[in-house]
Amino acid sequence: MRIFSQRKEVNINIFALMIFLLFIGSGFVGAELLSRYHGCLGWIAGFIFGCSVFALVYSLIMHYWRKWCPIHPPCKKGKCTGDDYELVERNREEGTVVFCCKCGTKYFQKLPYFKEILPDGSMIPYMKENKWGRWKPDEDSKNSKGQNKIS
Repeated sequence: MRIFSQRKEVNINIFALMIFLLFIGSGFVGAELLSRYHGCLGWIAGFIFGCSVFALVYSLIMHYWRKWCPIHPPCKKGKCTGDDYELVERNREEGTVVFCCKCGTKYFQKLPYFKEILPDGSMIPYMKENKWGRWKPDEDSKNSKGQNKIS
């Protein structure tokens, strides 16, 4: 009899693994520095301090990174930011997502493309993410003929 019959695999990417190892490593560095002067209690306090410093620095870096490279572009009307989108539909197999901004406009995303969904279900190109994670107008798709239709 298996106790954990519903066990699922844990997927972790190399970036998350590196961040975790740096987090633990900074704890050990802090522990080593404080244990020299305060012994065992210093080791515990140093580990907590080192991990806390890393968490703070990482949070600040990610905060400013997301300001420079937002996850979603601002809406077409310019009233909503990338944080104002609500998830409408997700298809994990195809890697597509449909969002709706506070203005009511729907958008279709399949990286690196972000397209506006018109009321008749057709899509027009809006933005494209470049290799650095910045959004720029999707001029390549606008020049191509034909519009996609969402089902």
